[in-house]
Amino acid sequence: MFLCTSRRLRRGDVLLTVNGQPVAPSNVDDLLRGNDLPGSTTRLSFRRIETMEIEHVTLTRMPSGVLGDSLYPSFLSLLL
Repeated sequence: MFLCTSRRLRRGDVLLTVNGQPVAPSNVDDLLRGNDLPGSTTRLSFRRIETMEIEHVTLTRMPSGVLGDSLYPSFLSLLL
């Protein structure tokens, strides 16, 4: 699971890339898993639904077993 410190990602935003790799429903889970090391970062590019502007956010992976693991399915539902 990731910790997002900016809180800029919102429901309805369209995820475009993960670490520069184009996102599709079939690969989003694998891209977000990345190297799976606590403290590693993942950069998301997304289009804001209201303005159509492209924005970026960097997420930092939390250690396994932290509350975030139970929130991962909810996090994915924001992106799809």
